[in-house]
Amino acid sequence: VPGSLSVLNPEELSISDGNSLASVINTVPGINMQTGTFLTSRIVIRGMGSRTPYGTNRIRTYLNDIPLTTADGVSTPEEIDLQGLDKIEVIKGPSSALYGSGLGGSLNMYTREISKSGGSVVAQYGSFNTFKGSASGSLKTGKLRLWGSLSHLNSEGYRENNNYKRTSLLSTAGWVHEKWSLNSTFLLIDVDGGIPSSIGRSLFETNPAAAAPNWNAVGGFKKYRKGVASISLKNRISENISNEFAIFGRWNDSYEKRPFNNLDDESLSAGIKEKITWLSEKSEITAGAELNGEGYSWKLDNNNIRINENKESRYHLNIHAMALIKPVSRLNISLAGALNRINYRLTDLFPADGIQSGRRNFPVIISPRLGINYSPTDKMAFYASAGHGFSLPSPEE
Repeated sequence: VPGSLSVLNPEELSISDGNSLASVINTVPGINMQTGTFLTSRIVIRGMGSRTPYGTNRIRTYLNDIPLTTADGVSTPEEIDLQGLDKIEVIKGPSSALYGSGLGGSLNMYTREISKSGGSVVAQYGSFNTFKGSASGSLKTGKLRLWGSLSHLNSEGYRENNNYKRTSLLSTAGWVHEKWSLNSTFLLIDVDGGIPSSIGRSLFETNPAAAAPNWNAVGGFKKYRKGVASISLKNRISENISNEFAIFGRWNDSYEKRPFNNLDDESLSAGIKEKITWLSEKSEITAGAELNGEGYSWKLDNNNIRINENKESRYHLNIHAMALIKPVSRLNISLAGALNRINYRLTDLFPADGIQSGRRNFPVIISPRLGINYSPTDKMAFYASAGHGFSLPSPEE
C-alpha cells in the first residue's frame, strides 16, 4: 500500500479491557483519541479534527466496509464494542478512492471471522462501579456462517452526573458459495449517559470529581438509540474480475438535556455501494460509487417552550477509481481519483425567528491521488504519496 496504513490485530486489541477504544487507538503513531467520558470522545489524525471540541469529524469510519459516518461528516466509532472486533485499520492522510477522501484519514473496523462454532461469556468489574457483561456465539455449518455478540456496560464514572449505560447487539451472517457470497451486518445500540461537561481550573484543582454546576443543576444527559444494517453480495464474474454490491441503512433517535436548551433529533439514511475490481499479475484496477441519502429532523426547546425546529435532507455521491501498477516485483505505483457531489436542503418549521429554508448546492469536488511504494526487502518499505482530501461540511458550516 503506497501510504500510511496501520493495522491493529486481535492480539493488539485484546490488551485493553474492551471498553475504551482510546486505549488501543492511541498506540498508533499519528493518531490521538481524547476521552472525557464514555459519552464524549474526539479522534484526531495528524491534527485533522482538532478544531471540533466534542466529537469526531474530518475522519471516515467503516464497519465491514459499510460507512458509519453520517451525511454531515460525524463519526462515533467509540460506541462499537471492542470485544466484537477482529481488526482495525487506520489510514492516515487523504485516502481518496480508497475510503471516501477523508481529510484526516479513515478508520476501518472488521468483525470476527467465523472459523468454527462456539461461544463465550465475559464479566468484568472495575473502578467507579463499572460493570460489563457480554455473551457471544458463532455457528458454522456447511455454507452458512452466523455470529452475534450482546453486551451491556454500566458505570457510575469518576465525576458527578457521570452515570453511563450502553447496551449493544452486533451480529453478522453469511452464505458462502464457490463463486459468490452473501453477507449481512446488523448493529443496534442503546446509550443513556450523564454529561458532567467542562470545569474551570480552580474547581478542577479543589474538586476534580465535580461536574459543571449548571449541568449538574439540571441533570444534563444524552440518550440515543442507533441502528445500522447492511447486506452485500460479492461475486467473481471471471478469473480476473470481481464485483461487490451493498445496500445499507442507518437510524438514530437522540435526546440531549442541556442547561441552555434541549435538543431532540432523529435521522434516517440509506445508501448503495458498488465496486468492481480487475486483477492481473502486474496491475489492479478498482472503480466504484457510493450514494447516500439522509433525512434529519431536529428541534430545540427551553422549559418546554419550542424555540426552533428544522428538517434537513442531505445527499452525497462519491465516484472513485484506482489503478495499482506493479512494473517490477518490489515497486508499486498507485493512481487514484474521487469525485464528490454534495446537496443539502433545509426546511424551516419554526417561522417565528424568520424563515431559513433553502438549498445548498456545493460544487463538484475532485480529489486526485498519487502514491509510489518500493520494498527493497521483505521487512522494509519506502513510500511517497500526494493526495487531495475532502470532508463533508456540517449544516452549521
